[in-house]
Order: sequence, then C-alpha cells, then structure tokens
Amino acid sequence: MMQPWRFVRITDAARRLQIHHLVEDERRKTAVALGERQEEFLRLKVQGILECGELLVAALCEGREKHIFGRRTLPEMDLASVACAIQNLWLAARAEGLGVGWVSFFEPGEVAAVLGLPAHIELVGYLCVGHVEEFAAAPELVRTGWAKRRPLSWAVHQEEWGRRDTSIVDDAVRAGANAVPAAGRQRVCLVVGGDPGTDLEQSDALVVQLGPERPEADFGVLWRPARTPAEAVEHGVEIARDLAMQGVAEIAVQVVERSEAAEGIARGLRIGASACGVSCVDELDGMTDSTA
Repeated sequence: MMQPWRFVRITDAARRLQIHHLVEDERRKTAVALGERQEEFLRLKVQGILECGELLVAALCEGREKHIFGRRTLPEMDLASVACAIQNLWLAARAEGLGVGWVSFFEPGEVAAVLGLPAHIELVGYLCVGHVEEFAAAPELVRTGWAKRRPLSWAVHQEEWGRRDTSIVDDAVRAGANAVPAAGRQRVCLVVGGDPGTDLEQSDALVVQLGPERPEADFGVLWRPARTPAEAVEHGVEIARDLAMQGVAEIAVQVVERSEAAEGIARGLRIGASACGVSCVDELDGMTDSTA
C-alpha cells in the first residue's frame, strides 16, 4: 500500500531508439570496465529495447514522508516496494506466457532528460515485456558460463547468524579435492585491510575492510567485520566463491592489516579458491597457495 512506484510506458519508436542508444552506450562502457571479459560480455543479450512488445520504465517517487510505518528506521523500504511491484509484474507476465527482462544499463540523468522526468523521480530500470520463443531451463548467465549460483545451504542460517546445517569451510575443503580448473581468465587482487583511497588505483584491486564502522567507499570495497577468527575464515571462503562464480580465475591476496581477522580472511580465501579451482597467490612473497 505504499505505492511509491511509477511506470512510464514507451510506445514511440523514435523514443525507444533514443533509449536503445543510451543502453548500448552504457553496455559498451561496462564491457571496457570488465577488461579481459569484454568480448565474453558483449556476446550476452542484456536488453531488448527495440524488439519487445511493451517497454516500461520503472521509477521510484522520492520526496515522500519517511516517518510512516515501516519506514521510520528503514527508509529504503520504498525501493523494496518498487522491486516487489516489478517482481509481481514479472510473475504475472510469466503466468501469461510472456517474458520480462529487467535492464539496468543506463545513466539516470540521460534517461531522465529523454523522458522529461522531474528531479524527485528516481529511475530503477527498464522492463522489456513480450512474447519469447521459449523459456530457458536456466538463466543466460548460467547457461553461458558467466556465473554460477551459490549453494542454498550457505544462505540459510538457523536461529542465529552463523548456525547452518552445513559448514561452508568443511564443504569448501571437500570440494577442493575434486575442483575443476576455473575456465575464466580474470585476475583480482584482494587487499585485506587496505585503504580504498590508494589501493583501488590498481585496476584489478578489491579492498577488504574489517573495521566495525561501515566504510564511506562502496564500489570496489568489501566490508567484512568478522567477530571471530572462525567467522573471518567463512567470510574469506564466501568472497573467493563469489569471485569464482563471476568468472575470476586467479586471486592475489595482499594482507595489509596484521590481525587474526585479516589472517582468517586470507585463509578462507585460499580454501575457497581451492574449492573452485581458482589459483590463489600470496602477493607478499609470490608463493602460490593453491593452483588450478
């Protein structure tokens, strides 16, 4: 009943073409940012602006009173409401045999100019709705080998955080014995306890921060404030597994902070990399800890 969502229906061919060009421009920029995976990414179908039967723009109506029930402490629930509206539309369309694609490749300001949106309206995405030849058994990113799904058992906790039906560390150790070498080529350097202001200047770097306060930087920074060394190991396994699922084939570990938490993250990265057939190299001494 919050109804913060707004939809703009686009039927004009010229306007669709404008939007198509903006999406393609961002798609090319994204491809360049992906480095070695550029050509692989460009082969993926990420939009159908010109082909779809219906093109909808989903937006969030900002500037509403935040102190209504459900938003006093979680003001972002309005964005969650928009996402739920999109999901409901998606399920309804699928029940009618229609496909939906959620496109997020755009610069909000450029699209706002094309659509004449006022300043308080925030773009969420394009929805390409229409008939499809078939519904694939798995998402395209899975079918093309771009990414893999995470184990459901890792995502479900019992009663409290960290209590699972299976140990993700034990699972990773067992998987490491039968790991298939990663098919990707991308390399990522994980700087554990690093400084985003300087370490992110490396094109292939991700900074893992462990402090109790959320870092100001967001893009390129992984915040993992482990409460115990064991939890730090789990964080490391999860990070390595997530990177492998995104096509990373080599992880370089650079431990800047000297603490139990940092060492636990590093250990978990090695275990997780081994489980996924990913090469893991210690940047400090150049020694390979696990080799695909």
